[in-house]
Amino acid sequence: MRPNRLGPVNSVQEFMEALWNEPMRENSLMRLYRGQTDDWPLLPKLFRVDRSQDDIRQLEYMLMQSFKQRCLFMLPSVPEGQYDMMSLAQHHNLPTRLLDWSSNPLMALFFAVDTHNPPHPTVWLYYATDIQLTDGRGLNRQVGVQDRKSTVILQPSRHSQRVVAQAGWHTVHSLTATEDPAARVPPMNESEDAKCLTSIMIEPTKARDIKHELRNMGIHSATVYGDLTSVCREIQDDLGIPTGMRRDASKTTEDS
Repeated sequence: MRPNRLGPVNSVQEFMEALWNEPMRENSLMRLYRGQTDDWPLLPKLFRVDRSQDDIRQLEYMLMQSFKQRCLFMLPSVPEGQYDMMSLAQHHNLPTRLLDWSSNPLMALFFAVDTHNPPHPTVWLYYATDIQLTDGRGLNRQVGVQDRKSTVILQPSRHSQRVVAQAGWHTVHSLTATEDPAARVPPMNESEDAKCLTSIMIEPTKARDIKHELRNMGIHSATVYGDLTSVCREIQDDLGIPTGMRRDASKTTEDS
């Protein structure tokens, strides 16, 4: 089953009208939103590496062990367990099995247009059910990361200012059960999750105008990321300095 596609939309108003006209799915508890500047597959960064699934599991273990050993003294708070630790690592661009979402559709729209001339800005809608939902407490009590038959929806604890500002949620993905260790993990839009997805295409030539509309609504780099690097980025955007003239250290949607 292929995900439903809407659009393209040309403004914030058209985007919100598309959402309002899209009914909730049967048995859905809530909608989550993800903005991307291009129409990339919905796949966590950890699973994008060209390795076997056994190698990915080993890589995941080494990544998280190194993060805990090297970064604990730098953390803004002490994570409550392994999945909160993973969420914090995710927000600092470490590859994990998590995919970033927001409960705020305008936040997702910002990520979709937050680059110079985005090729195919897209906002994904994911219809989550109550069976998938977890507060992370049960997950955090587990000894190790466990694969599950279906995608889990995780609301992380407020471990950082960024996850609060972005109304952050995660989907927790599993390695597929297969006898072929070289099999690749399918992205959400090519798996069983596809039936729970809808995408809204943004007209690329209107991305800059939409970003300006969002700024007038108080949604811009300084409020979304909430750090000095993002404030400096916003200053440069205000002065019209092209992205190619500066080293942009803010998190980009393809890395999250």
